[in-house]
Amino acid sequence: MCGRNELVSRELLPGSSIPLLKRRKEISRDEAIRVWRETRQAGRVGCSPQW
Repeated sequence: MCGRNELVSRELLPGSSIPLLKRRKEISRDEAIRVWRETRQAGRVGCSPQW
């Protein structure tokens, strides 16, 4: 199974309730797993979908 992985950065502007898309980059599955591990080790936790 081959999927598409994207690394997305967003910024919440003061006074806005919707984050703005700052950057989107397509990455490999291995890179996505590496980024997820680093993010988890930095203390981030997952959440349920927000839509």
